[in-house]
Amino acid sequence: MRYLLIGMILSWYCLPLSSHCQETTPTSLTDKIAAFPSGFFRKVNDQATSLDQRLTRQTEKYLQRLAKKEAQLRRKMFRQDSVSAKRFFDNNPIDYSALLQKLQNAGRPMSNVSGMSGTTYLPYLDSIKTSLKFLQQRPDLLPNGASYTTQINSSLTSVTQLQNKVQVTEQIQQLLRQRREQLKASLSQYTHLPASLQNSYQGYSQQAYYYGAQLKEYRDELNDPNKLTKRALSLLVQTPGFTSFMKTHSDLAGLFSLPGGGGTSNAKALAGLQTRDVVQQQLHGQVASSGGPDAGQAINQQIQSAKTKFKALQDKVAQAGGGSSSMDIPDFRPNTQKTKSLLGRLEGGINIQSLPSTTSFPTTTDFGASLGYKLNDRNSIGL
Repeated sequence: MRYLLIGMILSWYCLPLSSHCQETTPTSLTDKIAAFPSGFFRKVNDQATSLDQRLTRQTEKYLQRLAKKEAQLRRKMFRQDSVSAKRFFDNNPIDYSALLQKLQNAGRPMSNVSGMSGTTYLPYLDSIKTSLKFLQQRPDLLPNGASYTTQINSSLTSVTQLQNKVQVTEQIQQLLRQRREQLKASLSQYTHLPASLQNSYQGYSQQAYYYGAQLKEYRDELNDPNKLTKRALSLLVQTPGFTSFMKTHSDLAGLFSLPGGGGTSNAKALAGLQTRDVVQQQLHGQVASSGGPDAGQAINQQIQSAKTKFKALQDKVAQAGGGSSSMDIPDFRPNTQKTKSLLGRLEGGINIQSLPSTTSFPTTTDFGASLGYKLNDRNSIGL
């Protein structure tokens, strides 16, 4: 009787939720794709659209500020030395309106920013875009795949436009970095730089740095997938044909000739280069022949010591504001809270204090809550 009752309960649970039971332990391609999250396309579209809008809004704001700062600096330089100022600005023009127009054009549906030179590779964005291309060609893998066609196309358009925006903003960042160095070099000709000119340049330098820091935050956000997209990508990886599709259609495949990718252009360029194993064998052979049998151990100890020192240097570089060769090194003390949103700069706290009993009052416990706005990493103001 007890076993019969257990069987009836299991039958009652799995019968109305048969699709759920199949999703838990997928045994075939159909079961795996049937478990594909339906909210994946909406989530990708919303995330790409939101980040696209924030990129555009922040870039417009910083370009307007930088144009204003440079105009102030130009007026002060003309008052100080009109001949040198005219020569510098005439020979080194920069059009902030054209940069803004280039950004706006990158967001159009038919725009295409060719090439990836000088841009940061974003693995998550590449995986999402390639996955959408795969499903665009194979909608039959999804249940009622024809009904997802519009969502797939819309999501792919949003992701492509976002990728274009990211590439254009990085190009703008490089131009602003060069402009800052040009202004710095122009001001270095003065033996005694007036305080007004120094302050104007510092204002420009700070705005250029904070724009780069803002872009870095957005790139970090792009490389932080949520649970929904992780699940969708994990299901696609198990799908036959997806891995080979990634090797031929991803952005990474355009940079390197991946195994099985079928690319030949980069393969010819890499032909004849020594592999890592060959280089290691040559190093071990040279070390053993010149330093004896214990030379290899000594070299390994020195390599480990060098790695430790290099790691410490990397940590210092990361604390200075970045971790890549294209990072901006500020010539001032940056405020890391500057690029955060209002909610991101709010911090809450709870305080509990107990006082022992006295002859006049019993034991008391005070509870307090606080909400502060972080002015910088060390100071905040609030209630």
